[in-house]
Amino acid sequence: MIGNIESRIRQIVSEKGFFHFTLIDPEKTDSLQKQIVGLDATGTDGYLVGGSTGFYPTQAEETVRVIKNFSSKPVVLFPGGLFGLAKNADAIFYLTLLNSLSPYFLIGAQAQAAPLIYKMKMEAIPVGYVVFGKSSMVSIMGMTQEIEPRNYKAASAYAMAASLMGMHAVYLEGGSGVEKPLPPDTILKVRSSIPKDVLLIVGGGIREKEDARSAVESGADIIVNGTVVEESGSKSLAKIIEGCGEGVSVKRSRVLRGCP
Repeated sequence: MIGNIESRIRQIVSEKGFFHFTLIDPEKTDSLQKQIVGLDATGTDGYLVGGSTGFYPTQAEETVRVIKNFSSKPVVLFPGGLFGLAKNADAIFYLTLLNSLSPYFLIGAQAQAAPLIYKMKMEAIPVGYVVFGKSSMVSIMGMTQEIEPRNYKAASAYAMAASLMGMHAVYLEGGSGVEKPLPPDTILKVRSSIPKDVLLIVGGGIREKEDARSAVESGADIIVNGTVVEESGSKSLAKIIEGCGEGVSVKRSRVLRGCP
């Protein structure tokens, strides 16, 4: 079943060709009020709240509260564990870290969180999460099997598995703070391997307008930025979102031609 927030995301993807999420880490929320006002003006479509390292649940709830005070856009949880739950969010990415070597990140954390999510009556969006590389914080904390960024065959296999298990989206994560984005060919091959109704999310290393344009051209439906916002603020984000828009025409022409 598709809930209201996911429906809204899909509608925006259908209308303008992409959806942009700004990732806010509850541990890094200095001047958050001012930051949200500036980010909203860039054209970001929504906010993810979460991080790979631990923080108090009250920090997550406070972060969501501040965002909602200054923005009407969706606020979706992007949890690194139970500490990432916040009852005042609009929805949660119900993540399965597909290439983790730990049963905890494959099903343990999900089972622990499920009763709480039901109790909160929160919309859950099932997402297959694929993390590339081995040196990012998320790959270390998630104990992942390393996938090289150019290994599209492995990434596609995980994405197809996510689709067959009924997940609504696949998230290709280059890693927080990485210097380079995922190769366009990897994004393109993964996009071509899964049904069109499975949303493709791409994040990590998207620092320039050209990076965003290339990701969307290659088939990304949702772009996520976090580190670049922490480092450079809303000014750099505006150019990245502009790049997303520029990539839409190529993406749509590929679809019209019947290409992946």
